[in-house]
Amino acid sequence: MFKPATTTEELRQIHRLNHRTFAEELGQYESNETGILVDRFDDANRYFVAKSGDAVIGMISINSTAPFSIEKRLPNPAETLTSIPGPSEVRLLAIKNDARRGTVLAGLFWQVYAEARHQGRSHLLISGIAERAEMYRALGFRDLGAAVQSGAANYIPMAMELADTSVERKAKRFEAWWQRRAREPVSLLPGPVQISRAVRQAFEHTPVSHRAHSMVEAYASVRKTLSELAGGLPVALMTGSGTLANDAVAACLRSRFGDAPGVVLANGEFGERLVRQARAAGLQFDALRWRWGERWNFDAIEAKLRDDAAWAWAVHLETSTGQLNDLPRLSQLCVKHGATPAADCVSSLGAVPLDDCRVALASGVSGKALGSYAGLAMVFAEERILAETSFEHVPATFNIRENIAQRAPMYTVASPQLLALREALDENYGDAESREQRYEHYRALGARVRTMLRQQGMPALVDDETAAPVICTFELDDMSIATRCCEAGFQIAHKSGYLLERGWGQISIMGDLNRESVEGVFEVMRLARTSRMGANDPAPETAGSAEALVSG
Repeated sequence: MFKPATTTEELRQIHRLNHRTFAEELGQYESNETGILVDRFDDANRYFVAKSGDAVIGMISINSTAPFSIEKRLPNPAETLTSIPGPSEVRLLAIKNDARRGTVLAGLFWQVYAEARHQGRSHLLISGIAERAEMYRALGFRDLGAAVQSGAANYIPMAMELADTSVERKAKRFEAWWQRRAREPVSLLPGPVQISRAVRQAFEHTPVSHRAHSMVEAYASVRKTLSELAGGLPVALMTGSGTLANDAVAACLRSRFGDAPGVVLANGEFGERLVRQARAAGLQFDALRWRWGERWNFDAIEAKLRDDAAWAWAVHLETSTGQLNDLPRLSQLCVKHGATPAADCVSSLGAVPLDDCRVALASGVSGKALGSYAGLAMVFAEERILAETSFEHVPATFNIRENIAQRAPMYTVASPQLLALREALDENYGDAESREQRYEHYRALGARVRTMLRQQGMPALVDDETAAPVICTFELDDMSIATRCCEAGFQIAHKSGYLLERGWGQISIMGDLNRESVEGVFEVMRLARTSRMGANDPAPETAGSAEALVSG
């Protein structure tokens, strides 16, 4: 991964790599006990890094503001620099020993080249190690003077004219290669999901009180759109996770039905979680279980409902297996036998239409298919169940009737999460047409993911007929494939306990993703499976070893 350095942790690693290279290795500076070396031009430097996972394995900087460190190596600095109309200095090229290969070097150089062009600069200045001078010349640098000793190394002052035709030809060869590498990590996880720029900007607004007029308006707007997504059911909004929302559903079921028996369905990890939550809430029920990824058996379900089960609780989209369970049919059976249906819609809300599900209680969250940040939980409830349920002995957080009745937030709701969710809803769910477009987008992209996985020899765990559009679980015969994907900037799910136990991986397409942003992961998988990752995506010719280091 190549990117601008933007975080405190990246800068910390830069300062450590700076010390390791220019103090410990080259002896240009005195070593110190902290292992940290902050460059004297640190405030003016714009740093770019190469990363493997979270580790910075290479760095480079560009500085477009005089004075430049190259001046002390020029025979006539004033005259030389006056003749260059727009110089930027490339400095602090440092690559960890075990990462010194052409790919890393090329990616670092491309970043400063592109930055200089973006700034409208005319030349790049550099102090190159004399032993690697031919590599710099092959890149397009020309000597400005003789080598000068500094520490344990000799450096040659050099310059590259960005408008030179040979430099532009080399740049074009790099461009296609670079576009495959230069990107922020792509989240193909079921959470956190890929966040759009607009949602991110909304999240970063200055926090405001949940009692402020603007927050009350945002709160009302969010609840209105969420209700429309859930077939018109009123919604209680609270701070928390999907697990908290399901605990609120369990508390409501317990208060409404007491010891009247019910049934909980489980054909995956999150169905099993409902079983545990129902038990913890003191509900009386039978658990109907199937093999993970197996369809519900409606004959068995109807038999339980016929035996006077007062309620049924199930997961609509089982995240662990990528299966979309037949919730509309379950609801129809409940109506037929006078039972109350409840559903975990944490992963299905915003992924598929819920109009036909017709449940009395449902849970949802902000951080899945809706495309926003985690942190807000929601419970949808029929007017009838609200009217029939006593909330006198229900914990205040779970009093969804009072929550729904309030126009403003009942308790603290953090403005970053609420404003980000409002933006995500406005982006993709503002009216009926945009909602249909969103559902179709998820359906088509999900079908493409399943097709590509089949071509890789890793078909989805469930068949296309019951496959969820936004999550695909597949057998991962080699865990190193997932590692390669993450190193290449594609975050796929494989670390959850239930996935590790079964040797499964997952690709989720929730949030701000499209076909172009997803396709690259399948190329990485292909190369990983054939063990030819390095040979199939070499950097363009860089004419030399990546052991070359630029002086500090």
